[in-house]
Amino acid sequence: MPSTTPSQLAERLKTEGEKTVEFFQSIPTDKWTKPVYTDGEHWTIHQILTHLVQAEDSVIRLVAHVVGGGTGTPEGLDLDAYNHRKVKELETEAPDHLIAQFANRRARTVAFVAKLKDADLEKLGRHAFLGMATIEEMLKTMHLHTQLHRRDIRKLLHPG
Repeated sequence: MPSTTPSQLAERLKTEGEKTVEFFQSIPTDKWTKPVYTDGEHWTIHQILTHLVQAEDSVIRLVAHVVGGGTGTPEGLDLDAYNHRKVKELETEAPDHLIAQFANRRARTVAFVAKLKDADLEKLGRHAFLGMATIEEMLKTMHLHTQLHRRDIRKLLHPG
Protein backbone atom coordinates (compact mmCIF):
# COMPACT_ATOMS: atom_id res chain seq x y z
CA MET A 1 0.00 0.00 0.00
CA PRO A 2 1.47 3.40 -0.95
CA SER A 3 2.17 5.89 1.86
CA THR A 4 0.39 8.67 -0.04
CA THR A 5 -2.62 8.81 -2.31
CA PRO A 6 -2.67 10.11 -5.87
CA SER A 7 -4.69 13.14 -4.72
CA GLN A 8 -2.12 13.93 -2.00
CA LEU A 9 0.72 13.67 -4.51
CA ALA A 10 -1.19 15.81 -7.00
CA GLU A 11 -1.73 18.48 -4.35
CA ARG A 12 1.97 18.45 -3.39
CA LEU A 13 2.98 18.77 -7.03
CA LYS A 14 0.48 21.61 -7.52
CA THR A 15 1.75 23.53 -4.50
CA GLU A 16 5.39 22.91 -5.39
CA GLY A 17 4.73 24.00 -8.97
CA GLU A 18 3.17 27.26 -7.78
CA LYS A 19 6.19 27.94 -5.54
CA THR A 20 8.52 27.21 -8.45
CA VAL A 21 6.67 29.61 -10.77
CA GLU A 22 6.71 32.36 -8.12
CA PHE A 23 10.40 31.75 -7.45
CA PHE A 24 11.47 32.03 -11.08
CA GLN A 25 9.23 35.05 -11.63
CA SER A 26 11.12 36.82 -8.82
CA ILE A 27 14.56 36.41 -10.41
CA PRO A 28 15.98 39.71 -11.66
CA THR A 29 16.65 39.92 -15.39
CA ASP A 30 20.40 40.40 -14.92
CA LYS A 31 20.75 37.13 -12.96
CA TRP A 32 19.47 34.63 -15.56
CA THR A 33 22.94 33.97 -17.03
CA LYS A 34 24.66 33.42 -13.69
CA PRO A 35 26.17 29.92 -13.45
CA VAL A 36 24.73 27.90 -10.58
CA TYR A 37 26.83 24.76 -10.90
CA THR A 38 30.57 24.76 -11.46
CA ASP A 39 30.96 21.08 -12.29
CA GLY A 40 29.66 19.18 -15.28
CA GLU A 41 27.39 21.37 -17.39
CA HIS A 42 28.01 24.71 -15.58
CA TRP A 43 24.28 25.36 -15.85
CA THR A 44 22.98 28.90 -15.51
CA ILE A 45 19.72 29.82 -13.80
CA HIS A 46 18.13 29.98 -17.26
CA GLN A 47 19.35 26.49 -18.14
CA ILE A 48 18.06 25.08 -14.85
CA LEU A 49 14.61 26.45 -15.62
CA THR A 50 14.87 24.93 -19.10
CA HIS A 51 15.84 21.62 -17.49
CA LEU A 52 12.82 21.74 -15.17
CA VAL A 53 10.49 22.45 -18.10
CA GLN A 54 11.88 19.50 -20.05
CA ALA A 55 11.97 17.18 -17.04
CA GLU A 56 8.30 17.85 -16.36
CA ASP A 57 7.28 16.17 -19.61
CA SER A 58 9.96 13.46 -19.50
CA VAL A 59 8.97 12.19 -16.07
CA ILE A 60 5.25 12.14 -16.82
CA ARG A 61 5.87 10.23 -20.06
CA LEU A 62 7.92 7.77 -18.00
CA VAL A 63 5.20 7.45 -15.34
CA ALA A 64 2.50 6.94 -17.99
CA HIS A 65 4.67 4.30 -19.65
CA VAL A 66 5.15 2.37 -16.39
CA VAL A 67 1.47 2.72 -15.40
CA GLY A 68 0.61 1.26 -18.80
CA GLY A 69 2.79 -1.80 -18.17
CA GLY A 70 6.14 -0.60 -19.54
CA THR A 71 9.50 -1.16 -17.87
CA GLY A 72 10.55 2.48 -17.72
CA THR A 73 13.74 4.19 -18.83
CA PRO A 74 15.99 2.07 -21.06
CA GLU A 75 18.92 0.48 -19.26
CA GLY A 76 22.17 2.33 -19.74
CA LEU A 77 20.60 5.71 -20.51
CA ASP A 78 23.23 8.44 -20.14
CA LEU A 79 21.23 10.85 -18.00
CA ASP A 80 23.76 13.68 -18.29
CA ALA A 81 23.80 13.46 -22.10
CA TYR A 82 20.00 13.25 -22.17
CA ASN A 83 19.62 16.32 -19.94
CA HIS A 84 22.20 18.23 -22.01
CA ARG A 85 20.32 17.46 -25.23
CA LYS A 86 16.92 18.38 -23.75
CA VAL A 87 18.19 21.70 -22.34
CA LYS A 88 19.67 22.60 -25.74
CA GLU A 89 16.20 22.17 -27.30
CA LEU A 90 14.75 25.12 -25.37
CA GLU A 91 17.73 27.17 -24.24
CA THR A 92 16.93 30.09 -26.58
CA GLU A 93 13.45 30.54 -25.08
CA ALA A 94 12.88 33.64 -22.95
CA PRO A 95 12.50 33.08 -19.19
CA ASP A 96 8.89 34.31 -19.12
CA HIS A 97 7.98 31.85 -21.87
CA LEU A 98 9.74 29.01 -20.01
CA ILE A 99 7.95 29.90 -16.78
CA ALA A 100 4.60 29.75 -18.60
CA GLN A 101 5.57 26.41 -20.17
CA PHE A 102 6.54 25.02 -16.77
CA ALA A 103 3.21 26.16 -15.28
CA ASN A 104 1.26 24.55 -18.14
CA ARG A 105 3.20 21.32 -17.99
CA ARG A 106 2.88 21.12 -14.22
CA ALA A 107 -0.89 21.64 -14.49
CA ARG A 108 -1.04 18.67 -16.90
CA THR A 109 1.10 16.65 -14.49
CA VAL A 110 -1.21 17.44 -11.58
CA ALA A 111 -4.29 16.45 -13.60
CA PHE A 112 -2.62 13.21 -14.69
CA VAL A 113 -1.50 12.26 -11.17
CA ALA A 114 -4.93 13.06 -9.69
CA LYS A 115 -6.46 10.43 -12.01
CA LEU A 116 -4.10 7.65 -10.94
CA LYS A 117 -5.31 4.82 -8.75
CA ASP A 118 -3.64 3.83 -5.48
CA ALA A 119 -2.48 0.59 -7.10
CA ASP A 120 -0.73 2.58 -9.86
CA LEU A 121 1.58 4.13 -7.26
CA GLU A 122 2.97 0.69 -6.42
CA LYS A 123 3.96 -0.17 -9.99
CA LEU A 124 7.70 -0.54 -10.55
CA GLY A 125 9.75 0.83 -13.37
CA ARG A 126 13.26 2.02 -14.15
CA HIS A 127 13.92 5.69 -13.46
CA ALA A 128 17.10 7.19 -14.94
CA PHE A 129 18.26 8.60 -11.59
CA LEU A 130 16.59 6.33 -9.01
CA GLY A 131 17.01 2.99 -10.76
CA MET A 132 14.11 0.63 -10.09
CA ALA A 133 11.44 2.64 -8.28
CA THR A 134 7.72 2.78 -7.68
CA ILE A 135 5.54 5.38 -9.34
CA GLU A 136 5.07 6.90 -5.88
CA GLU A 137 8.85 7.30 -5.50
CA MET A 138 9.16 8.81 -8.98
CA LEU A 139 6.48 11.38 -8.23
CA LYS A 140 7.95 12.26 -4.83
CA THR A 141 11.33 12.74 -6.51
CA MET A 142 9.68 15.06 -9.02
CA HIS A 143 8.44 17.16 -6.10
CA LEU A 144 11.92 17.25 -4.52
CA HIS A 145 13.68 17.92 -7.82
CA THR A 146 12.31 21.45 -8.15
CA GLN A 147 13.01 22.16 -4.47
CA LEU A 148 16.66 21.14 -4.81
CA HIS A 149 17.28 23.32 -7.85
CA ARG A 150 15.51 26.28 -6.23
CA ARG A 151 17.64 25.83 -3.12
CA ASP A 152 20.84 25.86 -5.19
CA ILE A 153 19.77 29.02 -7.03
CA ARG A 154 18.73 30.69 -3.78
CA LYS A 155 22.20 29.97 -2.29
CA LEU A 156 23.78 31.65 -5.31
CA LEU A 157 21.52 34.71 -5.20
CA HIS A 158 21.53 35.07 -1.42
CA PRO A 159 24.85 33.70 -0.08
CA GLY A 160 25.33 33.34 3.63
